[in-house]
This record gives sequence, structure tokens and C-alpha cells, in this order.
Amino acid sequence: MRDNRPTSNTDYGTRPAGKESKLWSATSRQGTQATRRDQPTRRPSYGTQPADKELKLHDATSRQGGQAMGHNRPTKKASYSLSSAERGGSCYLRQPLNSVSVSTPEAVSPTSIGAAPRGHRPTSNPEHWSSSAGVRWLETQPVCYGRCTCIQQIFPAVDLPSDVPAPASEYLTAFVTPADVPQSEDCLNLNVIVPADAHSKSKLPVAVWIYGGGFEIGSNAIEPGEVVVARSIEIGHPIVYIAINYRLSGGSEVKEAGVANLGLHDQREAFRWVQKYISAFGGDPEKVMIWGESAGAISVALHMQANGGDPQGLFRAAFMESGSPTPSGTVDNPHLQSTYDQIVADSGCSDATDTLECLRTVSTDVLLAAVDKSPSFLSFQQVNTPWFPRADGALIPNPPEQQLLSGPTANIPIVSGNDQDEGTAFSFPTLNLTTDEEFLDYVHSNYYRNTSREAVEKILDLYPSDPALGSPYNTGDNFTYSPQYKRMSAFQGDFIEQAPRRLFVQHLAEKQPVYAYLSNFLKVDGIGAAHGTELADVFGGGPMGDYLIRFAATLNPNGDGAFEWPRYTNSSPLLLTFNDVQPEFNLTVDTYRAEGMAYLTKLSLADPI
Repeated sequence: MRDNRPTSNTDYGTRPAGKESKLWSATSRQGTQATRRDQPTRRPSYGTQPADKELKLHDATSRQGGQAMGHNRPTKKASYSLSSAERGGSCYLRQPLNSVSVSTPEAVSPTSIGAAPRGHRPTSNPEHWSSSAGVRWLETQPVCYGRCTCIQQIFPAVDLPSDVPAPASEYLTAFVTPADVPQSEDCLNLNVIVPADAHSKSKLPVAVWIYGGGFEIGSNAIEPGEVVVARSIEIGHPIVYIAINYRLSGGSEVKEAGVANLGLHDQREAFRWVQKYISAFGGDPEKVMIWGESAGAISVALHMQANGGDPQGLFRAAFMESGSPTPSGTVDNPHLQSTYDQIVADSGCSDATDTLECLRTVSTDVLLAAVDKSPSFLSFQQVNTPWFPRADGALIPNPPEQQLLSGPTANIPIVSGNDQDEGTAFSFPTLNLTTDEEFLDYVHSNYYRNTSREAVEKILDLYPSDPALGSPYNTGDNFTYSPQYKRMSAFQGDFIEQAPRRLFVQHLAEKQPVYAYLSNFLKVDGIGAAHGTELADVFGGGPMGDYLIRFAATLNPNGDGAFEWPRYTNSSPLLLTFNDVQPEFNLTVDTYRAEGMAYLTKLSLADPI
């Protein structure tokens, strides 16, 4: 769950040399809804916008930590909108943006990129518009041009104890700082980056990236996909990279209206776009890997469960970094209703007969102010946020972990893994918990409301308060910011990340190719191998990125003389482990904290959040 994390010491600007660099940046934008522009400045744009409807070739750069990105990349880039609806598409509850803007294969030409105009069908879920809907040209559009982010929460400043080391403080601040791209209701676009010499007959493998951010923040304009494509060329496995946006940040009204989990529907529509048009860019629609981190990885796992486990020909493989089917319940869970009611009240819709319809009509500023007050993963309830996808009886028939055990899951090759210290970044809001009793009260009231207190008490033994046993792991009594911090970090990391991942891979391992990993490198002083730290390697041309590229290209992460990554099986549950120290790689048996994780899974299956 991150938006703009620091990227360690990885140099984004050194590979590869040789070919001329061109980023092909072309987009269509639609509508004139309000755009947030008062965002903190964290990163410059990925490139200049074309001045007219002609697709212009131009050099584009982005900088992170002083490292240039984009000048020496043999890639080209395009961005297209998934756009339009009668009302538009708020990232909360409004009518969605309803179409893929490109309606014919010829639309990759400079003269037919566009978006369906407003005033058509007021539907709730994204759908594909035909070319008869018309187009709108680039010069009529807002300035986002593929660099928008969906409307999302603005988090308060991170308030950390004075003894938190500077590297951890910097990482955690960047963790929730918005990227310097405009926020807009017109946000459903996708960015395509391909090798510069790709053409319609290339049939290259395709990696579709879904960003993380707790389903609250994030953008497809953050991670440098051109680095991944350039590295794929360098190691002899060229791929196409696609990054998609989806709506972020319900209540029984949402389920009854059939508009639950709209972000997942947005993603699914983007997958359909890829099937229809990616061959025109040099991609092979039969070789698509969907890939995500955190909320993006959770999304990938849920797409494997959707539609009765039928991928519908949309993807053939999945790569998941820190995300699996979550221990979440149903959309109409009573304890979530308060969030919906709060947003309704703060938007002035409490007296409306149809509160959902009222929310669709209030101004963007009013809705944003209401959403900004809603709980986030930096609030006291931490990772138990109201924004996680939940069972809606349709796309997700049952709570995800229950669905995993009771229903089919797409039978495709997968990679799934975790950072060692998944919970450290999320446990600062509860530093005021100082005793065993307070920890127990919190876990019982926040995570296992319908479980007996006696059953929850067992967690005290399985996750003891001894700092030497807590997370960040293997740090002794260091980084004990409060008496319960390291215990809370260990518990939360296992509850929301490690235990669900273990259940996921164990359940699938005997049915299909499964590879699993543990990231114990790129540690940040004070919080360890925290959630999202591996991204600096994946998007920096490092070894994890190489494994990912080979998996996208061949369905096997091995090759090119790399350390051998064995398949995960229940008789040999091995995790490829990435380390900061020698050995750089080793294999870890996936049995650590076995009793604790098994117990959390047992409770979560019976009492999902």
C-alpha cells in the first residue's frame, strides 16, 4: 500500500545503453470534471503532453532520488482512456467511466484516438462502447494525458516518535505522499510501454501492472515501467508493459445498487481492452500476465477467483507481491455501514430518499472532503479499512478466503510472496497501546468482533510482547517504539499478508505451478524489510525484476544462469529468499510461525472482517 516510496539505492538511470530512446506518449481524455491540483510535489511528470491530436514522438523523463529515468530507454509509450458515462466516474460511488476509448484496431493511428462523449448510458459498471459513440480529440481534453490519478483521500501528516530513524521516517512519509500528478474523475486510463522496434507482428508477452495503495491511494503514473521494458530487452526477453488506473476509496445501499467492487470491474474492463488492442502495439493477447503489489496483488488474486475461477481468456499467469485473497467479509457487513453513513452525512445527503444517487450529484469538492474524513490504513483501525474488496454475491460470491477453499480458482501459473516485515509500516497508529490487555481489547474489537474473547486470548501467546520476537524481526530489543509496537507489527503482518499468502499457495500448489518468495532485502533502518520495499528492485532492473520478466515471458522465472527457484509444493514448501547479505539468495522452508498463522487463518475463516 504505497504511493511514492523511496527506492533505496537502486539507480534507475543506468540501463541499458545503446538504442535511441523514444517515449511515445499519446492519450485521449474525456470530460471536464474537477481535477485536484493542490497535491504535494513529489515527482515530476513522466513527460510532456502532446499539443494536438497527432501522436508526437518525444523524449520524456521522470526523476526519483536524483536519478534520471527515460533518456536511454529503447522504449515507446502510449496512454489511452477507458472513459465515459452520463455522470462521470468518481473514485468513490458515482457512475463509472464506461468505455474503452479505442474502438477499432485502426485506432492506434494518429487520427482516431478518442473517448465516447457524455450523455449516453448512465450505467454503473464499466462497459465497452462501440465506435458509433464517437470520439473526442486530444486538443479538447484536460491536461492529464495519462498522468491522472483517480480521486482519493489526502492523508494527514505522519506523526512519528522522535526515536524512529531518519530512513524509516522518510520511507513512511513517502509511503502515503501523493504523486505529483493531477487527481481527476476522468482517471480510467492505461499506459502502454513497448520496445521501440515492436510492431503488430511481434507477439510479445504482456505484463499488466496494478498498483497498490490500500484501495485508497495510488496511480499508474508512478512506477517507471520503461525500466522494466528496457531491462527485458537487455536480458533477451522483451515484453510489453501496461499500467492501469482504477477507482479507489460501501454500505448495504452499494450492494443493492449493484455497484460494489467497481475498482475490480475497472481492472477487468482494462483486461478486455488489452485482449482487443494490444496486438496492434506488438503484444500477444494470448500471453498476458496480470501483476500487482499490495492492493494490486489482492486484486490479481481476486480476478483469479472471479467468474467461477474462469479467467475468460484475459490472462494466462499472475504475479503477486504482498497480496492474496484477504480475510475480508461481505460488502454489507454491519460495521462498515457507519463509514457509508458518515460520508452521506458529511455530503449533506442524509435526508435524501436515495442516498447513493444523492452522492452522485454533490460537487466533487464536497465528496472529497467527506471521503478525506473516512478511515484509512493510517487510522486507528489500521489495515482493517472499509475500502477492501468484499464479497458482493456477484463478482466475488463469497468472502475471499472462504471462496478459495470452496470454489474454483483460475488454474494458471502464479508467483506469490511477501516482505519479511509486512506489518511495521502500518502499526504506528496504535503506539498508545501499552499493555497486554489493551492489545487484546484492540484485536478483539477491531479484527475478531464475532469471536469469543477466550479464543482471541490465545493470540497473546502466539504473538508475545517480547520485542526480540517481534517485527522488524531479528533486531533484538531495538526499534521498540512502544511496549506493543513490535508485537502489533508481527500480528498485523501475518494477519493481512503472510497467513493469507500461505493459505493461498498451499491450496493451489498441488493443482498448478506455484512459485513463492520471501523478500528480506532492501531493508529500511527502523522498520526492516517493510511492505513495498521490494519495489525498488523490481522497478530498478534488479534480480527480482529479472525473475518477473522471465515468468511473464516463459511462465517460468528460472533461466539465464540465475539462482534456481524451485516450485512450491506442500511436500517441499520452499520460498526463494532475497537477502541484503551473503548469500544473496537462499531457500526458506515456509513453516515459520506455523502455529500462529494457522490460528489466525482459522479465526479469519470463521469471522472475516
